Amino acid sequence: SRAQARAQAGAQARAQAGAQAGAQAGARARARARA
Repeated sequence: SRAQARAQAGAQARAQAGAQAGAQAGARARARARA
């Protein structure tokens, strides 16, 4: 159904944003550890 497709797209976008935020946080933590 259309609602299911929309929910799936939203979940995918959320997962992608979460992964990006996690990678960014990891990079910041590594930079802090180096400093």
